[in-house]
Amino acid sequence: MDFIEINVSVHNMSVVDLDRYTGKLSDETAMLLLPAIIIFGVILIVGAVGNSLVLFVYYFKFKTSYIRTAILALALFDLVTCALCIPGEILDMRYSYNYKSQFLCKGQRLVTTAVQMASGFALVCVANDRYRRICHPLRQQATVKDAIKRILLSCLLATVLAIPAALVYGIARVPTPIEGLEGQECSTSETFKRHPLRMAYNAVLCLVFVAAFASMIIYYVLIGRKVLHQKQFRDLVQNRQRRDSCKGYRPQRPTESSGDSDGQHSVCTTNGSIIDPSDHELGANGNKGFTKSNPTSPSKPGKTSTGKFEFTNRIRRLSINKKGLDNVSETSRHNSICDNSSLNSSRLRKTSVMLFLISLIFVLSFLPHLALKLTQAVRSSFLENLTPAASITYNIMVRSHFFNAAVNWIVYGLCSPKFRRECQIICGGVTLWTNNKTLPRFSEEGI
Repeated sequence: MDFIEINVSVHNMSVVDLDRYTGKLSDETAMLLLPAIIIFGVILIVGAVGNSLVLFVYYFKFKTSYIRTAILALALFDLVTCALCIPGEILDMRYSYNYKSQFLCKGQRLVTTAVQMASGFALVCVANDRYRRICHPLRQQATVKDAIKRILLSCLLATVLAIPAALVYGIARVPTPIEGLEGQECSTSETFKRHPLRMAYNAVLCLVFVAAFASMIIYYVLIGRKVLHQKQFRDLVQNRQRRDSCKGYRPQRPTESSGDSDGQHSVCTTNGSIIDPSDHELGANGNKGFTKSNPTSPSKPGKTSTGKFEFTNRIRRLSINKKGLDNVSETSRHNSICDNSSLNSSRLRKTSVMLFLISLIFVLSFLPHLALKLTQAVRSSFLENLTPAASITYNIMVRSHFFNAAVNWIVYGLCSPKFRRECQIICGGVTLWTNNKTLPRFSEEGI
């Protein structure tokens, strides 16, 4: 029987034997948490590939704009998460009892906190920009320089708020099955486990999260209300235009002609011209010459009242046709302007929906993490005697805030035909120079 499997006294165990024992416990825990490790390995790969595509496509294929800058920043934050933060969490699960590097532990916690908070601040800035563009379109809008300043300010503020994480977190002792024998893990430092600074820091982080969450909710609720009002107004205007159009071009009821001695009636056609039923030489399009004189009113050509009426009627038809053409031309110009405005509004709404989904995923991914941390703070014995399935679930859900790093680029693909098409071309092996020559650049909202 192996020496490390024997129930021995702590005082009789050498350092080498202790390392072997904690290493064995880490190996067993890693095998237990293998499903969680695989899941986060998949998230790492998918997120790294997807966010690299986002950075490449949006940087080279989209024109400079506020939204492009914000999306590039979010993709960069997600890429850092996949490159640095998730590997640190995998190491944490792999070495549950013999985590040795204090520097690596503190650095990983610092970077994770800073990146997550910077992403949250950037999403608040994006929500504010969407609110101003939709609810106050006539006000001065933020520029690309404003976007860069806000992103840098978000990074600076996130870094400042994340600095205490390097103090609070570090190598901590973890109990082992052997009573009195402890391993090492990357968690809350022993110095700050019951320190007021740790409790105050966690309270500040929760407060910042709630404030950012509430801000995004308020902005998008106001945006949704404005979009609903705009849709109702647009439907009202379109219905009124359709009614006016029907009134202007609907065939009119026959009206009695004052110049017709036989009691016949003239008819207004759909193109606005007036046709006399006695006009037997008039073609189907109403463009031919004079009508024949009424046989019941014989008189000399050019001298009769019927001839005068026919001449007056011809002038009236020409005048009405000219007015009709002018109205059609004006209507076409108006419809063209309305169509362009409607297209821009539609693109703006689609962009806002995409960014709303990104914000929603960000918030939802944090809820399991916060719920477990709150439960753990209220019940200190929460993690004791967990079943293998519960242990796997806990280690996945407590790191749920990493999920959005692998999902955001999928949302871009679902909501942006331009991004989706560019990704298909890249996967098809078309060169960058060919893409630049064949694909037009879109405007800010043309995503």
